[in-house]
Amino acid sequence: AAASDPAYLRSEAVLSPLCPPPKLPGSAAAAAAAAVPGGSGSLRSGRPSEERSSEERDVAHEPPPLLAHLGRVRLWAVYGFLLCPEELSQPGAVELLVAVLRGMYVLPVYADYSILPHTEFEAEAKVVARWIAKKEDAKRFPGLIRESRLAAFRHAPAARASARASLCTKLS
Repeated sequence: AAASDPAYLRSEAVLSPLCPPPKLPGSAAAAAAAAVPGGSGSLRSGRPSEERSSEERDVAHEPPPLLAHLGRVRLWAVYGFLLCPEELSQPGAVELLVAVLRGMYVLPVYADYSILPHTEFEAEAKVVARWIAKKEDAKRFPGLIRESRLAAFRHAPAARASARASLCTKLS
């Protein structure tokens, strides 16, 4: 029952690809982090990377924390809306979903299995009205999904070519 409860999923960071599981007070990982000065992700400054200013990050040549995980964050955003579509009623959620779907034509699930996320969000007007509280947003939603599918379809060949060039460069 807890796995289908959006409040549980939000509060426990269960679906977060970025938040590691919490360190238990008596665990070896907690002891190792405490033994290293600034052991909680710091570099030079003795503070966690989230607390450092952008100048300190630039000096350390460290990318912003979310930039390295941007692809996974996009996937998890779509997974989250697929699992809990009622979250589309939150402010800015529809815009976030549409922005993510514009750059994604196929959603990998497991191994060779993938789904087309745009088709998963195509639903009847009554179903969309249950997901989205505002009537005007619910009316605009199907058009936004169609528009994002076209943008993703136009963007897909360039994204594939870019990923292929990157992989070829890494392999050679």
